[in-house]
Amino acid sequence: MASINSITFDLSDCSLREQSEGHRGWMNSLQVAQKLQFQPGPPEWPFDLTNPIGATDFYRRQCMQNGGAALSIEVTTVTGAEALLGLFKYRAPIPGSLAMYYVGILWIPFQECRFQINVEAMEVGTTGTREAAVMLILGDAWPKPRPNTLQVVTSSKDLIEQLARTPVRRLPSDDEQYDKSFPDHPLSRVRARLGRVMATLRLDSGALSLTPFHIPVTDL
Repeated sequence: MASINSITFDLSDCSLREQSEGHRGWMNSLQVAQKLQFQPGPPEWPFDLTNPIGATDFYRRQCMQNGGAALSIEVTTVTGAEALLGLFKYRAPIPGSLAMYYVGILWIPFQECRFQINVEAMEVGTTGTREAAVMLILGDAWPKPRPNTLQVVTSSKDLIEQLARTPVRRLPSDDEQYDKSFPDHPLSRVRARLGRVMATLRLDSGALSLTPFHIPVTDL
């Protein structure tokens, strides 16, 4: 029988911060949070992973409705099990802050239960360094602000408030190719940690014997 103990992955340099029957939470020395959730029953998805376009459209819309932007969404496999991997960015939940919050999620769905692993990190201190550097590199290739998104401001406070209301977008600087140049950026750290989780994740025999989550095809 599958449980939260049916899944393991590398947790070196991580300390346990939260624990319950269906939840575990860790933090590492780089301030990257990792969360594992186990829930009985299939996911409440209007799609399954035989439909990558449906999965991508669903989570792009959901992320946008929550004020964020999807950086990548892909159907993949881990230890032979179907999985969905997504990377998203949101504004940090700090009033008046322009910092970004990056969230990577790995879903492993079965008919009998589902596992979810979150990897999360937030900008602290000076923000926008990665974006500014890549903007200089790209020059005119950097996307211009959308018309009517910026208005005349009379103070730095007004500017910060206006920028905080600007929709979160996927930017060229979010591309993985820049992670090596900015290894300490929270997005780079989330991607690196997600890669380590994927490389070391194991499911026990009980979990591997479960039925993949598929929506039955009905004849019309």
